[in-house]
Amino acid sequence: MASASAAELVAAVDAVMAVVEENTAATEQMAAGATEVTGAIENIASVSEENSAAVEEVSASAEEMSAQVEEVAASARSLEEMAQNLKEIVRQFKLQQTSRSDLLDEIETFQKAHLRWVERVEKAASGAETLRVSDVPAHTDCALGKWYYGLGKREFGAHSEFKAVEADHIRFHDLLREFAANQKNGHHGAQMLKEIKQVAKQVDEKLESLKRVI
Repeated sequence: MASASAAELVAAVDAVMAVVEENTAATEQMAAGATEVTGAIENIASVSEENSAAVEEVSASAEEMSAQVEEVAASARSLEEMAQNLKEIVRQFKLQQTSRSDLLDEIETFQKAHLRWVERVEKAASGAETLRVSDVPAHTDCALGKWYYGLGKREFGAHSEFKAVEADHIRFHDLLREFAANQKNGHHGAQMLKEIKQVAKQVDEKLESLKRVI
């Protein structure tokens, strides 16, 4: 009887030991799994940091490229204005009157130049460009103004179509300067942009009328 009880006790102890061993093994497996998870998390964090650094680098490169594009665009506009001014200076010294074809081409250049100002205002209104008051020439200093108050006035000053250009042209430049001043103060008036477009259209139409009579 005592021998049977001892055997049962030994069997029970063995069973308990087996359970303990299983639990120990499971704990070790869990610990190993936790270590693997920790390693995986560290790898993910490392990759995330690398990706973040790459994104920042790409972003910086994009900003730099954008600045370079704007600089090139500004240089192109400056060169175009210089070329037009030089063309006007050359015309001042011509002994012969410009042919009608050349004159029509020149007036078309004036029209395109003023439409480009509208494009710049649109970009400025969207925040893509900064337009300063100093960027906007007086109505007498742009290519159209120099021609209008120089050779244009001498050759076509008597035409009503020629006279009709002046008021809208002056208003256009006034609006550009007003818009630039407002932008400096953080205002991007949609109503002013609308008015600039309208006046630019009127200048364009008046120049079209002038082209038909010269």
